[in-house]
Amino acid sequence: MKRAAALVLTAFVGLAASAQPLKVALEPKPNKHVITRPAHDGPVIQLVICLDTSGSMEGLINQARTRLWNVISTLDTARMKGQRPRLEVAIMQYGSTHQSSAEGYMGVVLPFTSDLDRISEVLYSLQISGSAEYCGMAIDRATRELDWLPTGEGVMKVIMIAGNEEFTQGDVSFRTSVPTAVEYGITVNTVHCGDDGAGRNGGWLEAANLGRGEYNIIDQNKKLHYIRCPQDERINELNVQLNGTYLYYGAAGRESRDRQVVQDELNYAATEEAGVQRAVTKAQGAYNNSHWDLVDASKEADFEYEMLEPESLPAELQKLSTEELKERVEQEREKRTQIQGEILALVQERDTWRAAELKRLGELSEDGLDTALVAALMSQAENAGFTFEDE
Repeated sequence: MKRAAALVLTAFVGLAASAQPLKVALEPKPNKHVITRPAHDGPVIQLVICLDTSGSMEGLINQARTRLWNVISTLDTARMKGQRPRLEVAIMQYGSTHQSSAEGYMGVVLPFTSDLDRISEVLYSLQISGSAEYCGMAIDRATRELDWLPTGEGVMKVIMIAGNEEFTQGDVSFRTSVPTAVEYGITVNTVHCGDDGAGRNGGWLEAANLGRGEYNIIDQNKKLHYIRCPQDERINELNVQLNGTYLYYGAAGRESRDRQVVQDELNYAATEEAGVQRAVTKAQGAYNNSHWDLVDASKEADFEYEMLEPESLPAELQKLSTEELKERVEQEREKRTQIQGEILALVQERDTWRAAELKRLGELSEDGLDTALVAALMSQAENAGFTFEDE
């Protein structure tokens, strides 16, 4: 994790470490958006990405789409007593005319999920339109409507809200909704897309202080630097091979397999770096598709081959016996492990080469939405008892 920590923490040396979130055991409020989670007894990080999608925020949305993978890769190295936490991400938009006026021009567009392809798909589907940005209401609805876990050891709950208008807009005051979120054990981080003076005067700093989180500013329209590395081409080739190790099953299996490929294409088309970083994330533990992939599913304690419906499998697998199917799954697992290992080895080489190139070129600012998120999340995770491993 040295690569993320070195770049991010250096950029944010002046940030004060946020206080431990207040842990109050409250009964959850009614949730409109509930998902069925896989069984998981270990630590969990729940992150809500709340984005202003009004007409002026295209740069912010593009950063969220393309820099998400840096955040995921960093959180994948978090550990709680040696265990990797399950990462759950929810996405909420506000300031959007694509949401009804009765709902405050906002809504949850994706409930908590660990499906990284689905997260990417939703981010790329967001459309920019609108002008009414009600931050206080957005915090209130994220707190009330999402399926938050009970507060306790090994559970980290965070809302990250980003936008460019005053935090004071709307009928729901953030001075009420943010402290309520804290009572539920939720930390609120704010990212103002603009200059520091406007952010402070507009309530973004005050909201972060009330939320026991961190306040940051970014230039949403800044062109972030991409340094093409010698390892990138091989990483891209390995990513294609990696996709070939996935064996879909279930009613939505084929659709999910297709989504995987489409999201690769969208990220590579957006920026080369997004494509490379997504490939790196797919070689890590956070990229788990047990809900549609036989290789990942077969590692689950409750998985049984006998429960599979032959017609839900690819045609090439439908006539295999159970033993033959097990053998094929094991073959793909071995291939995947080898490919992922090669990708991660290349990442080490890439980081070394890239650091030297950055030094040669002189200091380049890479501060974007991902650096703001990673700096805050690392500090807050460590305060909550998590540690970060070197990759």
